[in-house]
Amino acid sequence: MSNELTINTLEANTVLENKQFVFLYGAAYFSIQLTSVIEVYDSPDVKDLPWEEIGLRGMIQYRGIPIPVIDPIAIANIKSDKKNRSIKAVVIFEKDNCKIALAVDKFYNIIPEPEKDSEDFQEDSLESFIIGFSMLADKPLVILNEEKITKHYKKIFTKQVSLKSNQKEETFISTKLQVLEKFIFFTIGEVNFGVPIKEVLEVLENLDVTPLFKVVPVLRGLINLRGKVIPCMDISTYLGLSARSLNENTKFVILQSGGAEIALCVDSVSKMKEVDNALIQSNEGVLTGPISEYATGILQLQKQTLLMISAKNLVESSDLRGYFSSEVQ
Repeated sequence: MSNELTINTLEANTVLENKQFVFLYGAAYFSIQLTSVIEVYDSPDVKDLPWEEIGLRGMIQYRGIPIPVIDPIAIANIKSDKKNRSIKAVVIFEKDNCKIALAVDKFYNIIPEPEKDSEDFQEDSLESFIIGFSMLADKPLVILNEEKITKHYKKIFTKQVSLKSNQKEETFISTKLQVLEKFIFFTIGEVNFGVPIKEVLEVLENLDVTPLFKVVPVLRGLINLRGKVIPCMDISTYLGLSARSLNENTKFVILQSGGAEIALCVDSVSKMKEVDNALIQSNEGVLTGPISEYATGILQLQKQTLLMISAKNLVESSDLRGYFSSEVQ
């Protein structure tokens, strides 16, 4: 089992390496390495701390662990007309067994490693929290340095937080080994879905879809993605919904399985989360029709029910039979 787990972890890291998780906070776009992201955590209860430190907004409890909450605008030294803006959500990342939360307004995209303009930043300056800058379409993108952020706030946080008893308590420096898998959640209509992050290449929007004729309705057309033509799927009709309207707001989750790539058009991409696979229940006898061919199970998460799907099931489905050669199956 341990060997299998190690192989799966290596495969996942190979897929995720050189990918960036992009999020919006205020009027600025930021990115961090996708491999370090654990979860996008909504409506956090941020508690004030009795000391001041640049960018430190407070602390949250995450799975029983106190984690510092950092303002990316402050540590990137970006001008803002609104100080201490409200925190709607946080993205929690882990580096060197330490968890840090960054304030987020919304998840934006997953993109390949961007080309960046960088300088030799001074180690002790605010700019040490920044690797460099890039452009995302026509928007400036600040690429954050998770390693230096973690190093700085680990030192500050552990220095200020002291235990009042000899009882051992877990801090944001994690020592637990948990077998969890990362998923991206997205919505189509009122239906929520989850797909393993290791199968996600990118999340994009505003793509041109060239329609095809005399094909199954689920196949909306073809997308030219940097010179590679890939099929675009819309599984709305299998949910009893009308076909999605493809416009500048449509999100496309680019998935990969066995060398084959597909684009799944969705309404929104809501969050990332680590999930214990043991919580995913079988969909046998629950789902019927074509949608059951794509689903791998059902996840009940608090009051939310999610259909878990996989790129492999989509690629090997009868709907796409003939669009991929046997060499990539």
